[in-house]
Amino acid sequence: MAQPAAETPETDPEILALLDFEPVPRSRVVDGSWTPELQRDFIARLSVTGSPGRSSEEMGKTETGVRKLYRNPEGASFRAAWHAAIDLAKRRRAAKAAKERVVPGSRPPSLDHRRKAVPACPQCGRAHSSAEEEAAAAFEREGEERGSAS
Repeated sequence: MAQPAAETPETDPEILALLDFEPVPRSRVVDGSWTPELQRDFIARLSVTGSPGRSSEEMGKTETGVRKLYRNPEGASFRAAWHAAIDLAKRRRAAKAAKERVVPGSRPPSLDHRRKAVPACPQCGRAHSSAEEEAAAAFEREGEERGSAS
């Protein structure tokens, strides 16, 4: 989501570094349990989504199960990876938002989701917003009304 297009969670060096943690040991291995591979998959997904609920849902697991791993007394390494993954997702989301800021002199995206350039004013050469244009037109109308009233 907020990662560079060429990188995937399997090849992204920042995500791969997060996966070097000690998985929470499980007392029993049953079908559908949180194996070390699933714990690493969860951390990789969490580093992309930033949401424990969404990450566990993508895996077909419940958030309750992953919260039990988080609260496990032997899960310090897992908790550290969890927090680092959320920090990475927030940092990438903020970087992406900074790149997508509105450029002065452009209009917000329209229905086709493309940002349109505002045409320059022939009188002053500046790009005006529609609110500025309406205010200028109203000012001109008032001036014309005052001039004709004299």
